[in-house]
Amino acid sequence: MLETIRASERPGVISPPHPALANMSLQPITYHGRLVACTTPTRAFLADELQHRPADDPELSFVLLMCCYARDVLTGELDGPYREDQARRYAQAALIPDEILERDALDVHHAATGLGVPVDELQAARDERGRARSPAYPPPVRSSSL
Repeated sequence: MLETIRASERPGVISPPHPALANMSLQPITYHGRLVACTTPTRAFLADELQHRPADDPELSFVLLMCCYARDVLTGELDGPYREDQARRYAQAALIPDEILERDALDVHHAATGLGVPVDELQAARDERGRARSPAYPPPVRSSSL
């Protein structure tokens, strides 16, 4: 699990020369196992591979919303600590309408393109919705009385 890095709380770390940096929080953002951004309470710093993509790139949009989640955790708007799975759910909720998730028949590739969402994230959100709707245990079998 990733944790917010606070220079003032890490043993063995030399205090920064400027006092304002002592309480700086920096949250690394990973996506598919890659470091794609770092977020502070006021800024997001994107990896070069994302920074140069067009504004309507689905992965860029998704990662930026993960950064928004990290910002909300860092500022106390949302309870922490930061968790990648929660950041992904946050981004999914912002980009994917419930109506899409509720449809039984859906061309996921076509819908993801129309929504500007990574295909795997739309599929993951649909899978999660399906698990949430299915009972944890099969219903009990009732014996018929003869």
